[in-house]
Amino acid sequence: MVDKDIKSALVFYSIKDDSIFDMNIKDIWTKFIMSKAEGVRCLNVYHFELSTEELLTLFKSKDIPSELFSQIKSEYNSGANIMFINPVVGAPIDGFLLQKFFSN
Repeated sequence: MVDKDIKSALVFYSIKDDSIFDMNIKDIWTKFIMSKAEGVRCLNVYHFELSTEELLTLFKSKDIPSELFSQIKSEYNSGANIMFINPVVGAPIDGFLLQKFFSN
């Protein structure tokens, strides 16, 4: 059972296919996650009491708390190359390729 206060999640994946760098987030989700493609591994999920829209706004404003930023960097260093902003159940509303996320 999911805690009723949990509204969104950051979901970290390792996808072993360089074509993701030329794709949009929706197509990556469909081609690799939904189809259960080879070379795809979910590494971690962080849950939040923020709505998906609030979480996305936080990332787009680049006002990410330093602790969360450090955790994302740790996921990247552990092999994650993409993170999705998801509702508790369902497809992501957006996401970020971590290589590009850290180069901005």
